[in-house]
Parts: sequence; structure tokens; C-alpha cells
Amino acid sequence: MLTNPDQERLDKAAQAAQLLQQDLLDLSRADNPLLADIGYGLLEEIVALHTRLDRLCVVTRESPEG
Repeated sequence: MLTNPDQERLDKAAQAAQLLQQDLLDLSRADNPLLADIGYGLLEEIVALHTRLDRLCVVTRESPEG
């Protein structure tokens, strides 16, 4: 289990990754082909990062069975 400040940091990082993911999705739809390509490439990376952070959030919130 994490301390409350650490859990808050993790939650904040996951939320920031989600916002960045949304912004990169918009960028990947840009009219400029170079911007769209860069946005799409970065989108793949941030989706993976966001997924990892979400998994950490779930795992750290699970109460131990006992």
C-alpha cells in the first residue's frame, strides 16, 4: 500500500497522462500531415504509459485479503 501523498501523486500522474492522451489524439487529427504523424506516434507511447499508471492505481487501491 502507498501513503496518501504517494497515492495522490500517482492519481495526479494518471490524470495528467489521460489529458495528454486526449490532446495527442486531437493533434493526430491535424490537417498538417507532419503534425498528425508526430501526434499519432506520441499517442501510442502515452496510451501505454497511461495504461501502466491506471494499473498501478488499481493495484495500490486493492485491499489485502485476510
